[in-house]
Amino acid sequence: MIDWFKKIYKNIQESNDKQYLKQIVDLKNDKKALTITLVFRENIITALRKDCELQLSISNQKQEELLKLQHKLQLLQQDKTSELETYWNNKIKPTTKLLYNAREKGVKINVLGFFNKENDLVPIIIGKSNDEKALKCLLYVKRKIRYTQKKDKEKNGEFWQFANETLYWLTGDCEDGAILMANMMVAAGIPYWRIRINAGDVTWKNRTTGHAYVTYLREKDNKWIVLDWCYYYKSKGTLWTNAKKYFGIWFSFNQKYCFKKAELDRNETKN
Repeated sequence: MIDWFKKIYKNIQESNDKQYLKQIVDLKNDKKALTITLVFRENIITALRKDCELQLSISNQKQEELLKLQHKLQLLQQDKTSELETYWNNKIKPTTKLLYNAREKGVKINVLGFFNKENDLVPIIIGKSNDEKALKCLLYVKRKIRYTQKKDKEKNGEFWQFANETLYWLTGDCEDGAILMANMMVAAGIPYWRIRINAGDVTWKNRTTGHAYVTYLREKDNKWIVLDWCYYYKSKGTLWTNAKKYFGIWFSFNQKYCFKKAELDRNETKN
């Protein structure tokens, strides 16, 4: 009986040993497979890291090339702007002083004074482009300011208001809306040399009359348009070459310069 029990126990022990040995072999095989997998994954990760580093290097090179191209484009644009600014500021000999009886009867002042600290309350107009800002300024003046010549009659002569005054009274003559509009355009970031306040002859109701209005050199094609908030209002402005009713300019001025008898190009523009 004891021998039989020993035999049975031995068989069980040998069976367990085989099972354990098999498990050990399986575990070793699994370990080997995992090691191979890990090595394979490490190789993939290394390859991906090298590829990422290469792509990053290429990206940095492309970025550097892009920055260089942007810089060149910026320089070209600056040259273009400088060329246009120089052309329009010198097409007619400029001056920094042009006296006009614009405030008190018998007292002449420099018209450049209408671009000054007396216009610091103008609203800031926002737009996707300077052209859009310019038209928004025109629309703002058209909506907010009521046209009247009352104060001119009360002063027994012309009385040009500063932009702040026009905003306070919300009324004004043609030049008052033009002064407000031009100062808003400057405040909106439009280059000063693209903006002019003009005083001159206009045909209105079959007669010649004095008038003041803004002209703007739009950016999309570098052509002048008339921004008139009262006499011949058009929400998108009037192309200067088509503005035949605006036939004579006595003088015009921007933020820095005045121009006597300042005719703009009608048949050609500086592009």
